[in-house]
Amino acid sequence: MAAWWILLLMAIAVMVAVMARVLRGSRLWPGRRSARPSTRRSVRRLVRGTSTGPADRPMPGAPAATIVSPKKESAARAVAVDAIVELSGLTPTPEPHERPWDDSSDPAVLSAILGRASEVLERVATRRALLAAISDPAVDPRRLTDIVVSDPALSVRILRSVNSPFYALRQPMASIFRAVLYLGHNEVRSLVWKACFSEATNDLPGAGGEMLDAIWRHSFAVSRVAYALGRSLGIPQPDAIATAALLHDAGKLVIIAVEPEKAEMIYRPPRFGSAPQLRREWEVVGVGHGLLGGDVVRAWGLPAEVAVGVEQHHLPTFLSPDHAKGNARLVGIVHLADLLCHAFARADEEEVVHLPADGWLADLGIKGDLSTACDATVLHALRTGAAGLGERKDRAA
Repeated sequence: MAAWWILLLMAIAVMVAVMARVLRGSRLWPGRRSARPSTRRSVRRLVRGTSTGPADRPMPGAPAATIVSPKKESAARAVAVDAIVELSGLTPTPEPHERPWDDSSDPAVLSAILGRASEVLERVATRRALLAAISDPAVDPRRLTDIVVSDPALSVRILRSVNSPFYALRQPMASIFRAVLYLGHNEVRSLVWKACFSEATNDLPGAGGEMLDAIWRHSFAVSRVAYALGRSLGIPQPDAIATAALLHDAGKLVIIAVEPEKAEMIYRPPRFGSAPQLRREWEVVGVGHGLLGGDVVRAWGLPAEVAVGVEQHHLPTFLSPDHAKGNARLVGIVHLADLLCHAFARADEEEVVHLPADGWLADLGIKGDLSTACDATVLHALRTGAAGLGERKDRAA
């Protein structure tokens, strides 16, 4: 009789164990829901791009620009309210719509500058294959990582940048792949271009190096804003727009590298390209940085639309879109991004910023004043760009 009781108890124990196993696999088990919520939330945040870092960059290859939540949109508008007021009050340049430069520069002056800069340009050109690969909009994060890792010096620069105070990481990042995911394609491309140019100039010391760094920080901000504007306004080729915006001041970079004394007279601090500023550049250097920059990016083998965007990025201040020689909408986006970054983080109160000439805003589909083009994504790019510039910190806080 005792044996039967033992067998009955064993059978009951087996049944309880089986039932427990079944319940663990169902939603009825109390610990089931809390097993993976933090992982799910972290993956969701990564996909949405809402907590990948201070700039909230999207994952590389994401189908849309940075997604900004209503809460972040409200915060972005709160910190930028004075900038929006300024943008809504901007007026077209009061001067006659005449460019302060000619269609072509003095061939002797241009040839002399390019000759002195030939070594720098050739050093950058040796990285043409790398730069072409990094500029491919279809490149995936793994391929992007392989490109960076293939160059040890470049890897060091990328890690140094991502661990800089600007990104304010809680813990140092030692993985190139994680850095690529965190930064995003556009940011990595910008860092690679800066690294290649810095190597080509042997990290120019002193005042020249400080000016180069200031130009690059401004260029990074303009590239972020141009990309956001292009996506927001539905302009095709956002990656070409971002590259043209990144290199819009390539002519200044070359002038600083070969004529640092003259460059200090006109580029320190960096200012928006108003008519007096551009005339001063022609008087001191003998060539405009737009025309020079167009020749430089052509020498580097970049696409024609990028060269046009660089060459004509100051054209909208003076002439209508009908005068653009090439992709007028790309030129307009690069110009607006440059204008917005200067208006949002002016070097001083004397810096003058004006709206583009009639026709440009309408051509880009912007109705009303310039502030209407600043959706949450653009404002977020402006805010993070201003933080990187280290100017108007009250707005970037």
